[in-house]
Amino acid sequence: MFYTGPKSTLSQLPLVVGPHSLEVLSLIFGSLLGDSHAEYRGRSTRISFKQSERHVEYLMWFHKFLADRGYCNPNPPQLKKLVGKKNKVYFYYRINSWSYASLNWIHYAFYNEGTKRVPLDIFLDLYLTPFALAVWIMDDGGATQGGLLLHTYSFPLEDVQRLVSFLHLKYQLRCHMRLTKSGPMIYIFKDSLPRLQSLVLHYILPSMRYKLLRG
Repeated sequence: MFYTGPKSTLSQLPLVVGPHSLEVLSLIFGSLLGDSHAEYRGRSTRISFKQSERHVEYLMWFHKFLADRGYCNPNPPQLKKLVGKKNKVYFYYRINSWSYASLNWIHYAFYNEGTKRVPLDIFLDLYLTPFALAVWIMDDGGATQGGLLLHTYSFPLEDVQRLVSFLHLKYQLRCHMRLTKSGPMIYIFKDSLPRLQSLVLHYILPSMRYKLLRG
């Protein structure tokens, strides 16, 4: 049951919500394996999601998914500007969920002394569902000649190797860890794309399907 008591600031709305559905937890897990962050705020945790303007369809879908279920501000996210190195200008959208004490365990699962890690296999087995896998691909996957890359370079080598093993054992996907200058990535071979498509394609937004169909 969502909070319906006296008015409060937006960041305070959250503390009593739960339990969370498998669908919501799958979305969170898939996005956290990508670019999202879980932010612990003293008593509760929120999920912070950011995408460039190039992926606006995905971002608006993500916002609608959370807003329709009462997990974030229903007002559409606003385009923001960031000035980067050499004064290069970037435009992006950010979505923050409400903060929930009942999501603290997700922060503990994904972070070790402030460093983002891949959760233990027991959590992956429960929450890295085909829907979560689709979210992960939309969030941080990239088409490459003959296969698909998952940009996992923010994770340590041993964590990425665990993900490779999990994808092989759980979903029978042929993949391996590829080392790049940016860090370790997961390469899913072309001959596993039909299997991957059967798992996730019906979840993938039209603008993101090229990631699975270009191999």
